[in-house]
Amino acid sequence: LFENFDTLAACATSCGSVCNISGTWFNNSDDDFDWLIDEGGTSSASTGPTDDISEGGHYIYTEASGSSCRNGNQAILESTCLLVDGAGGNCHLSFSHHLFGTHINELRLEISTNGGATWLMLWNIIGDQGDIWERTYIDLSGFNGLLANFRFVAIGGNGIKGDMALDEIAFYGTSLASGGGITFYADDDNDSFGDLNNTITVCTQSTPSGYVTNADDCDDTTSSIAP
Repeated sequence: LFENFDTLAACATSCGSVCNISGTWFNNSDDDFDWLIDEGGTSSASTGPTDDISEGGHYIYTEASGSSCRNGNQAILESTCLLVDGAGGNCHLSFSHHLFGTHINELRLEISTNGGATWLMLWNIIGDQGDIWERTYIDLSGFNGLLANFRFVAIGGNGIKGDMALDEIAFYGTSLASGGGITFYADDDNDSFGDLNNTITVCTQSTPSGYVTNADDCDDTTSSIAP
């Protein structure tokens, strides 16, 4: 899986703009502001990249020119459900990042293996790193074979010189999860048999409370009626 955002349309680049990022990655709707697709440099001086990592293409970034995109507010770029391949070696995910400006706060990479209920931080970087693209490589061997969501969390700083950018996010072996995760069936009567017509699909192999992995119940309103 590889995403450089070059095939996606550029978005408006003001703080608070809504940006439709599609494919493996998307803007989480429950955060404070969006990651934006851009090209050719961000609007504020002395912050952000002047081009993408390979030159002439797109990147995504967080615009820090408005108060709603600063002061600890968060922009979350989240992945769809993925089947992690962490076998062999220690490089299973890589990405390029650009954090330039005196008001840069923090960028994090996190993983969830329970459908987003909790998140574990895999990597973070804090503060101005200079006007340069850098590449980071992540070891996912501890998550090999698991279903997972990933997310990049940009935390806004205290001024306009805080634009953070990402480009060329690559997984090596990891693939899209079939069906977007695993479907579980509600077991409202607690008889260990599920209701075919009451389901959830979650990015986890762990059965959620109140659900089972089968759809064998013919009446989920009473435990006395079961196969």
